[in-house]
Amino acid sequence: SRKGTRLASASADKTLRVWMVSTGELVASLVGHEKGCSDCAWSSDGRYLASASDDKNLHYWDVDPTSQFFGQTLRIFSGHTSHVFCCALNHPANNILASGSCDETVRLWDVQ
Repeated sequence: SRKGTRLASASADKTLRVWMVSTGELVASLVGHEKGCSDCAWSSDGRYLASASDDKNLHYWDVDPTSQFFGQTLRIFSGHTSHVFCCALNHPANNILASGSCDETVRLWDVQ
């Protein structure tokens, strides 16, 4: 997270994991992609996490432990025709998600 309290990892096992930096404790395992995950990006407020995957999709997750939707995918962004290998959220607004894909395109998505 931007505050440095949590760390997110993207994995070939199709999951994302959120860890507490201070203790190494696993806070959440995020499951929803159909193929391996290659990248993830925090929102500036640390409440959301975007993920890129070989399944050609991006997921937008709620990772706010105080939210009733904690650990759930809030939106799925599809449109790439090949693996999505990177993603980023604009800061501080967090309203645009950028993605790069092996289909040789960069896409901008409206998160709102």
